[in-house]
Amino acid sequence: MPPLLAAVTSCHHHQPLSPVKKIDRVKQEMEAAERDCHLNLAAELKYGTLMTLQLQLEEAERNLSDYQHSGKSLLREEVIDIDIAEIVSK
Repeated sequence: MPPLLAAVTSCHHHQPLSPVKKIDRVKQEMEAAERDCHLNLAAELKYGTLMTLQLQLEEAERNLSDYQHSGKSLLREEVIDIDIAEIVSK
C-alpha cells in the first residue's frame, strides 16, 4: 500500500475510514498541497491515491449492487409483487 494511501486509511482512533471519507480527506490534502505549492505531492494525491480510492469505491458499489440484485440480501430498497402477494394472502 502506498504511504499516502496508508495515511488516509484510518483516523486518530484507529477506526477504518469509509471510502467516501478517505476520498474527502485526500481531496483536502490535495488542495492543501496545491495551496502550499507542493505540486509533486498534489499530483501524486490526485493521479495516484485519489484515483485508486475512486476505483475501490466504484468496485464496492458494484459489488453491493450485484449482491442486492442476487436475492441473497435480507433487505431490499423496493417492494416487489411477491412481497405484496405475501402480505395480501395473510
